[in-house]
Amino acid sequence: MLDTAVPHISLALSPGDEARQLGPMTKRGVNNTDWQDCGISVDPHSCSVAVAKELRTRPDLETKPLPAGRIFFTDGCCFRSKAGPLQAAAAVVEFSGGKFITLTAQTLTVKPSAQAAEVLALCLALEAASGEQVTVYSDSAYAVSAALLDLAAWKRNSYLTARGEPIAHKDLMQRLDHALQMPSRVAVVKVPGHSKGNSLTTKGNNAADAAAKAAAGSADVFLPQSERE
Repeated sequence: MLDTAVPHISLALSPGDEARQLGPMTKRGVNNTDWQDCGISVDPHSCSVAVAKELRTRPDLETKPLPAGRIFFTDGCCFRSKAGPLQAAAAVVEFSGGKFITLTAQTLTVKPSAQAAEVLALCLALEAASGEQVTVYSDSAYAVSAALLDLAAWKRNSYLTARGEPIAHKDLMQRLDHALQMPSRVAVVKVPGHSKGNSLTTKGNNAADAAAKAAAGSADVFLPQSERE
């Protein structure tokens, strides 16, 4: 144990009271060696990692690529067609055998948006890897944040906002929560969007982007400002 002299401690019972000095005291602390026989780690980094995992809807959800397993790239797009209505689609591309293969692509017919398309793409990828190890790459900060951070809190609040209203894309988020449990091991990794280069992640992300645009009916589209991530 460690004993540390403390000059004085001030105490105020309420914000309006004057703090009363209690005089010299001794603060008793704990040395790291005191924990050796208890089997408790005092590494602050390990504590922060443990807390972060507990706050996820799946505690073993990884944020770095897995050393083995399937490799998926997801993307979603949304644009306004010449006829007027929004068109959106989601796509999943798999890197296998040195090639990028479009695994699945799906259009959104109900309330199409860029965010919904990105979340749907993530759902499709996770569902396709049921019972398997998979690393899923996405350039959507919205979708990745939902998977890694927000879902657990939304579940605790029954997918309601502070005002008691359903969160945006409630059905998709519930589907995402279920899909995250399906692979035997899973990593969801954020990558930059619309990048140039020859890296695997750049090529994979661009392939998923092209697949989503093709599914939506456009080979070269620009997202309306209000729909951008």
